[in-house]
Amino acid sequence: MKKKVLPYALKLIFVLLIGGSLLYLYAAAPTAEEKKQFIEIEEEIGDGEMVTKKIPAIEDPCVLKGSAKEEAKKFVIQYRIKPKSYQYQKAKSIIKEIKAKKFDDIEHLSTIIELSLYNWACKNEYKLHNTRSQGIYFFKKDKGQGIFIGIKADGYLPTEGVRKGNASLALDKRGRMGDTYYLQVVITKLNPEPNEKYGTELNEEAKKILNEIVNFSYPWGLDYYNTLIEEVAKKTKK
Repeated sequence: MKKKVLPYALKLIFVLLIGGSLLYLYAAAPTAEEKKQFIEIEEEIGDGEMVTKKIPAIEDPCVLKGSAKEEAKKFVIQYRIKPKSYQYQKAKSIIKEIKAKKFDDIEHLSTIIELSLYNWACKNEYKLHNTRSQGIYFFKKDKGQGIFIGIKADGYLPTEGVRKGNASLALDKRGRMGDTYYLQVVITKLNPEPNEKYGTELNEEAKKILNEIVNFSYPWGLDYYNTLIEEVAKKTKK
């Protein structure tokens, strides 16, 4: 009897081992959804040499950037900012412009919006999306709507669904052809009806979000540039 049971037991063990190995391989293999979590981009590393880099498709802005004070301290250390440096002198002029809410150079407004946008997005529960050719943008879903925010040339903000609201603020010229970059807010309907057309009924809502971003950037910018000046003063005294 024992002789008859042994071959069956060995076969059973073999089947279980093979089955377990297949299950492990299946579980370890990335799903279609997991494959979408990363994208490959081309990045220049110097002298025109390009490398392919894999980066997350979606990231949490809350972990990408610190507070205004933290970012200012990192900037001073990283670029060894000194009292005579251009960045230090620029900080003083930007503080005056922020307090007056009037910018002599629109690039200064662009800078504080760009720097503070991560903190604003974190506070308002947006996600950062990386793209292969169009940089980054911020996005969240809200009651069937998609809200897309980015600093792009006109028409280059990636969106999904049918556009129902739009607002933009001209910032500065950056493109190779001298094209103007805008802070853009676009609200869309994510699941439109067949043949549904775009509308403008949410323009005011988009404008409200845009104004919130700009207003958030003012106190953020004051914190950032005041900290930058304070940190340089500390280094100078040593």
